[in-house]
Parts: sequence; C-alpha cells; structure tokens
Amino acid sequence: MRVSVTEFEKYLECRQAWHYSHRLKLRKIDTERASEPLVVGRAVAETLERTLLLEPDPAKRAAFSETEIRTHDLDPVLEERALKCLAATPDWVWEMERPVAEDKMEVKYPNDLTIVGIPDIWYIEKNAEGEQIAVHVVEVKTGGAASMPDARRRMDNYVHFGMQPTRYCTLLYDTYPWLRDLPFYRRYLYLATKGFSVESEPWAVNQTMIDRTRADMLSLAEEMVAPRIARSEGRRCDWCEYAPITLAHLTGGEPDDIIGTLYEPKPRRER
Repeated sequence: MRVSVTEFEKYLECRQAWHYSHRLKLRKIDTERASEPLVVGRAVAETLERTLLLEPDPAKRAAFSETEIRTHDLDPVLEERALKCLAATPDWVWEMERPVAEDKMEVKYPNDLTIVGIPDIWYIEKNAEGEQIAVHVVEVKTGGAASMPDARRRMDNYVHFGMQPTRYCTLLYDTYPWLRDLPFYRRYLYLATKGFSVESEPWAVNQTMIDRTRADMLSLAEEMVAPRIARSEGRRCDWCEYAPITLAHLTGGEPDDIIGTLYEPKPRRER
C-alpha cells in the first residue's frame, strides 16, 4: 500500500472527499480553469521550486522567478497575482544555501506500507563556522487574504493545527540517517496575492513528536485499508470540488449520474 502525506490531510479533513480524490481519483471537468486559487498556488509553488533548484546565485533568484512564472501561460489577471506572491517572498528564502525542493521521499514501513512525501522546501542551517546545526522544513501557502490581520489569522490556524511539516520532518528523519543527530524545525510561509507575506517562527519538532507522528501515520494507513466513509457536511463543503457528489443525498441527485456528467479521471502526474 502506498499513501502520500497529503492524502493523510485529506482523509482527516473529509473521508468522502478523500474517497473520490484518492481512491476513485476523480477531478471536476475543467477544474484547472475553474479554480483560480489552485492555478495560482500551483504555479507559484512550482516556480519557487524550480528557482531554488536551477538558480544557484541567491542574488539572481528573484529575477529568475519572475521569468519562470511567465512560462506557465497564465491569463494576465492570474499572472499578476502570482507575480505579487513572488514579489512578497522574503529575502531569507532567496538567500538559502543549497535548499532542497522537489525531494520525493518514499519510506518503507512494516506491513508492506510505503509513505510518500515531497516537502515544499527543506534546508540545513549552518553556523558561522560552516557546521550543520539544524534541519528546517518550510511549508509554503498561497491565498487571497485581504489584509495582514486576515493573513495572520490563517497563519495561526496553520501553526496550531497543521501537521504537514511535522510529517515531512518524520519522513526526512526516517529517510536520511545522517540528519538524525540534528534538531528539526518546521515553519510556514504564507504568500498573499495582494503582495504581502506572513511567516511563522521556526517551531521545534522533537524526538517525541517525530515518534508520535510516525505512529499516527501508520495507524491512519491501516485504517485506510477498509475505511468507514461517513458523511460530514459542514461549511467547508461550499469550497469542495466533490460537493455535488457528497451532498447528493440532500439535493436528490444520483451520485453515479453526477460523476459521469461533472467528473473525469485525474491525469497521471509524474513526480
């Protein structure tokens, strides 16, 4: 069984949406054009990753990212939003020494389980003498926060309730034995399409947290083998692309007909 780190997040958020997204692998027809935040977020994330991978000179990375984002052929409005996100990227991102992006980890665990994860960015901090002193995992978020207070509220939710960076710290720990003597930290960066950013302080991820996170992922993976798909309607259903199916019992629609009309198989992404 193969499970991705992002799949855990979807499963805990809504098992119905997880079932249609990760088991049946459906997406709404034309969802790439319909979901503007998704299009901008993916373009910005891929641009940051390619910039950090391909441009070794920190002084040239900001300019490189502006050129790179234009290769995504976004419409002018979305391109402007993406450029504002990149312009708001703090200097410490561009100044990272040998950052790692698009690092696909596949960790094998007991019972024929493989957990897959790709952190947005991770890097090793060094002191003035060049000695390795810490591992940092950075989770990048983009969105349309209207103001700094709005963005800070979103950041508070990420910091206090988000588990993605801690899961990535756990996979890094289990993948690279030479990192295990270093302390781990997780951090969030929020880039707003209005042209500003908010970042969290680095939060320590200690050994106990890593061990508990690993145990939690293994338990969730075991549960996913034969899950109970319970309904869980809520306010967030308004933003879910699977709402037409999951709310069919309220609208009187036939789920199979809705799937056949509004959805198509997801294209296979080579990562």
